Amino acid sequence: MKNLLIVCNLDPQQLQQSIEFLQCFYQRHISENDLSINTLEEKDFLELKPSTDFKDYELLILHLRLDSEINSHRNISNHATRLNIKQLNPYNSLSELFDNKFKFYNFMLANGFKQAETQLIKKTAAAEFINRHANFILKPCSGTESIDQQEYEHSSMEQFYKHLQHIQSYDLAIIQEKINFINEYKIIFFKNYVMAAKELNQRILDYCKNFFQLIQNHTNLTQEFPVEIFSLDLLETEENDLISLEANARPAGIYKCSNFIYQLKT
Repeated sequence: MKNLLIVCNLDPQQLQQSIEFLQCFYQRHISENDLSINTLEEKDFLELKPSTDFKDYELLILHLRLDSEINSHRNISNHATRLNIKQLNPYNSLSELFDNKFKFYNFMLANGFKQAETQLIKKTAAAEFINRHANFILKPCSGTESIDQQEYEHSSMEQFYKHLQHIQSYDLAIIQEKINFINEYKIIFFKNYVMAAKELNQRILDYCKNFFQLIQNHTNLTQEFPVEIFSLDLLETEENDLISLEANARPAGIYKCSNFIYQLKT
């Protein structure tokens, strides 16, 4: 029997749907044996002692509060390391890379993946960048679920600067060109499988395979424990390009991306 421990903070309905999906997924693709799933809230997990009964479990960290998501992930992962519990999505340098949109942009660009032009704004907006793009998106450098992300055009610069000031009160801000796309995909990577709500053609699967290999190479280089579950937001443009927007080491709503499941053959 496989044992899975999910540490979470909120949304019991989504959690239950995720549990039902994971039980089905494990039985079909990982092990024919039953999957035993236990759940704990963050505060209860952090109180566990080294003699915990969960040492034979794999730990999955999901459904955390968005206002403290990164710190919660880091704290849970550090405690799991102290307890010697295997983690499916530990907080390590790869998770940090996913959590910083500008670092992820540069990482992907350096490895040959086409990206939407992105610039870090330190104190004032980059006039040259804005002049080159009719539409652009302002967003915090960290965070998920499109929080405080807003599209602007040249006629709305007053609102832009107010929003920029708000973001810079708690985070670094980035500005990104607006991409005209024909399809948007949220793709879940889980072990050596990819899952999506929409059917993925061979070109997208090849892209996923190359991205997965890049992540494996990073893990081999850093000699850290692998992140075995994460998501990627991918755009297919009118020019037939594939552009990744961001990745997430705590993919929420994984059951929503389970219509199509593919095994990555590396």
